[in-house]
Amino acid sequence: MNLLSIYANYNFNQMVCIMSKISLIVGLLIFLMTGCSKQPTITQESTTEKHEEVTQSFGQDAIVDSEVNLEEIQSFMEQLGRDIKSGEVDKLTRSLDIRLMMSSLKQQGMIPKQFNVLDPEFLKMMNKKMATRLSDPLTGWTWERVEVRSVRKISDDEVVCYCRSWDTDGIPMKWRWWLMKSSQSWKVYDVENLDVGIRFSTIMATTFQAAGNSSLNLSELQSLVGAFQLVAEGRLDEALAQLDLVKDVKFPPLFDSMRWMGYAVVYQEQGEPEEAILAAKKAIELNSDSPIMHLLAAKSYNLMGEYESAIKEIDFYAQKLAKDSSYHLMRGDAFQGLGETDKAIEAYQAGVKDDPLSGDNIYGLIQTLPKDQDDLIIESIEKLTDKPEWFVGMCQISFDEETPATLERLIRVFKEVIPDDDNIEFYENELKLWQEEEAATDLEINPVPTEEL
Repeated sequence: MNLLSIYANYNFNQMVCIMSKISLIVGLLIFLMTGCSKQPTITQESTTEKHEEVTQSFGQDAIVDSEVNLEEIQSFMEQLGRDIKSGEVDKLTRSLDIRLMMSSLKQQGMIPKQFNVLDPEFLKMMNKKMATRLSDPLTGWTWERVEVRSVRKISDDEVVCYCRSWDTDGIPMKWRWWLMKSSQSWKVYDVENLDVGIRFSTIMATTFQAAGNSSLNLSELQSLVGAFQLVAEGRLDEALAQLDLVKDVKFPPLFDSMRWMGYAVVYQEQGEPEEAILAAKKAIELNSDSPIMHLLAAKSYNLMGEYESAIKEIDFYAQKLAKDSSYHLMRGDAFQGLGETDKAIEAYQAGVKDDPLSGDNIYGLIQTLPKDQDDLIIESIEKLTDKPEWFVGMCQISFDEETPATLERLIRVFKEVIPDDDNIEFYENELKLWQEEEAATDLEINPVPTEEL
């Protein structure tokens, strides 16, 4: 059993996952730019208005326009996820239609007259290429489950859908999907990853505007995309070298922010939290609408033992993206570090309530709940869908953190859930060896006086 590989697969960093999503968007735009000279921007709401609507949508029970059929939207998003995961490009293409976005831009006078963005062949090509990228095994936007939290009606046949999804590793993402109804079927015409604050139409406009005035070199942008893909593959040293190749390039602020996001992720994964925080703050300075960087900074501060700073950063995250299981996890870790156990327990419990499959918050409860409350932990573990994988991952974390007491409790409660799991005996033996080594070390440091022997 390769324990490290199992642990790495389970504990795949959320920010690394984000990098693959960015590379999908930018990679698609590079393709489009090879055949186009310039593209317009798209009108957006103010950042304040956006954050208010986002936090309202994710911060409480679903708020659904009474005229919108929530079940119908939920069903569409679930089917979209299945189509993306299947890799059937032709089938997925039928759920995409950016014609409305292009038409809106044209009506607002944002598209050069000499460029026919409504040409059927052009739109067909864009939809198919987008479907191909969406379903890419490495950088595609796949999810195992999706939860529609709010739907805002724009017109009789147009809505904005706020939803949260989880990938195969249980990593959460928050989205806005712009949908239009055509021939009795919903279709996607725009999308935004709310964790990063990047909307397809906006980044497309930024790319083509820069290309139009010759301020952006395509090969330099491709180097940036390449770095994101290397991060997603876990090839961190190569990713860092790739980012360094474009460190002196004057990208538009949005792309420069993404470059610093890449640095922040690499530094954190390489165990350099101070450098990660500096890079994250630079990314936020260039694009304040990037909540994931506050989450990364909070995690880095926790690793450094600067728990008050971690709480401050994660509160910034919540102001932009609402309180969720990730928010509660960072606060729980910070309060645990400060020795405020009751507040840590409250935070971890809130994280499990927000997402019952949040294995990291359950691990936090194992560390903090009183010994007579094992039943609450067992109840939470029973709801997990990947119990053995979670158990192995959490055992490895206890080894990394050098907390044998946590490992002992973890084994005890897990045996109540799956008493015959093959991994239990292995970790019981490892724990026994660990305890024996500690006892021997303690004896060397504090030998028993001769007269007591």
